[in-house]
Amino acid sequence: MNPIYFFVGALVLTIAWFRMDLLIRARSFAIILGISISLGVLGIALHIIQRDSYLSGALLCPLLTLALFRTCRRLFMKIVKREPRDTLLDWSPGLGRDQLFNVLYFILGSLILVFFPVIIHRLTKAGW
Repeated sequence: MNPIYFFVGALVLTIAWFRMDLLIRARSFAIILGISISLGVLGIALHIIQRDSYLSGALLCPLLTLALFRTCRRLFMKIVKREPRDTLLDWSPGLGRDQLFNVLYFILGSLILVFFPVIIHRLTKAGW
């Protein structure tokens, strides 16, 4: 798989890594959602046109990881009753739930990023 595909697919994970607050604020979330939807539509179109590419799966990853973030965030807010904090390099006491949120999100998001393009590629080879 081309490394550029990996970087395109990691758009939302990269934003979450460096500036998680952009995924929480409404205006910036709307912009990121628009970009993710555009990449997803491009990925679907590419899947239809070019039937043997990892790129179509990689272009769908930002939308999937954004949906994963929103789902994890809603669960976190339902359980803890507040927004999750970014715990990158912040291992202060009392942030255990935030750290768990971040670790789970980044592990699941990374799994999507690694395996989804491969699954889409294999599905296209199988005739889907």
